[in-house]
Amino acid sequence: ATVAGPAGRARVPLASSRERYRLPSASHSHGLLIRLSDGAVLSSAPGQYWRTGGAMANHIDEGAVWSPNSRFAIEVTDAKWSTEDLRLYAIGADDKVLVLDLKAIIEPAVRKRLRRLVKNESTYTFSAFGLAVDNRGLVEAPVLMQIPKEERDIAFTVTLLVVHKDGTLVARDVSVRRSR
Repeated sequence: ATVAGPAGRARVPLASSRERYRLPSASHSHGLLIRLSDGAVLSSAPGQYWRTGGAMANHIDEGAVWSPNSRFAIEVTDAKWSTEDLRLYAIGADDKVLVLDLKAIIEPAVRKRLRRLVKNESTYTFSAFGLAVDNRGLVEAPVLMQIPKEERDIAFTVTLLVVHKDGTLVARDVSVRRSR
């Protein structure tokens, strides 16, 4: 996957606008957050995207969005109909990385709201797209809940604030509102 940073320069697969960090798929099963200045691995997480020569993962797409100050990154892995992984990385001044599984927070909150609207909530797939994160850790996540190959899409916008608490990351002020 190739992602263009805010400055318009493309990196393979993912990089910050300041070219300080890169989040590539290193093998068939892991993604790495690498400090570009010296190649140090700052974080490693299970991955799904892979590419070797002419072969590549089918219906898998990875991407990332960065905060303007390159201290937050959101990694997204999408399958054909759904978002499989959604992680936020917070990079401290000492380059210590904390990771928060945003999917584990956002999807249940959206499904709770969806249950008020439909009877068959479990048949809907979860897709997050067009995400944004600011320098404070405020995340905006447009979400599409859909039944594949049907026209019963329901769109939501989720906002939350990621903060440090006792050496970990937590989400505060989670808001789910229907959009469109």
